[in-house]
Amino acid sequence: SVFEYLRSLGAKTIIVHSQIQAQEFYKKKLAHIPDILCITDVAKITGYYTTAVHRWCRSGKLKALRSQPRTWISKKSLYAFLLSDDYNNIAQKSENHRMDIADIFKKIHHGG
Repeated sequence: SVFEYLRSLGAKTIIVHSQIQAQEFYKKKLAHIPDILCITDVAKITGYYTTAVHRWCRSGKLKALRSQPRTWISKKSLYAFLLSDDYNNIAQKSENHRMDIADIFKKIHHGG
C-alpha cells in the first residue's frame, strides 16, 4: 500500500500526515451519503464491480449485515475499509480509487 511504501522509506512523519489526510478526505467524501448502504452504493463509491464488494463482505474485509436478499454496509464500516490495508493493497485499482489517492496526495503536498 501507499502507507507501506512510505514506511519502507522510513518516512514516519509523512505516514502519519498521509493517514490523517486520508481520514479527513474520506470523512468529507462520505459526509453526504446515507448511514446504511447496499452493495451497489459501495460499488459506485469505490468504482469496483459489485462482485468485488460481495467478495470483500464475504471475506470479512468489509463488515456487512446480510438480510436476505440484500447485504447492507454501514457508512462507518465503509470508512474503516477505505482506510484499511486490505483496500489500499488492491493491485488493480479502480479509476475512483486512483483519483482518491491522487486527491489525498495533492492535499499532502499542497497543505490542503
